[in-house]
Amino acid sequence: MKPLFVSFYTPTYEEEANGLRASLDAFGLDHSIVAVPSRGDWIKNCAFKPAFLLRMMGARPGRALVWIDADGRVKKYPVIFNSLDCDFAAHWRNGEELLSGTMYFAPTVAARMLLEKWQVRIQLHPGVWDQRALAEIVDPRPDWLRVTKLPASYTRIFDAPDMCDSADTVIEHRQASRKFRETA
Repeated sequence: MKPLFVSFYTPTYEEEANGLRASLDAFGLDHSIVAVPSRGDWIKNCAFKPAFLLRMMGARPGRALVWIDADGRVKKYPVIFNSLDCDFAAHWRNGEELLSGTMYFAPTVAARMLLEKWQVRIQLHPGVWDQRALAEIVDPRPDWLRVTKLPASYTRIFDAPDMCDSADTVIEHRQASRKFRETA
């Protein structure tokens, strides 16, 4: 079964989310993009990711999820998600920094455990960026979690020449937070 592409957005990001939705529709990709109220600031809004993903996993049992930030755009059909054999996949920029703009979660117990641990870590450390909290769990490569590294082309930051050639981009992130971070 093909994965479900998911995201949420706050009112400030509605236009961005509409762009993501249009890019998913252009490739016939099944998706659920949900409006949520702002939690007050960008860090708190991002911290909602694991709770949202757990909710989506519960609503669609047996279905893999692909998270794409609301400012993401699918540029080419993301074929890799149809054949991954892992619990979790993301891209590590320069092999070091986990990027949470595009992530894959298999319909496995381990993926659910990862989301639960991520949610707890955020609750215990409010104010820590969700991406860093996730990296603290995944980067030690726990033996209970099968991890695959996505190519840079699946999480390309639009103005980052070190990630991949723009012609090879599968999913591009527009970095809308640079503009909207202060407005939640």
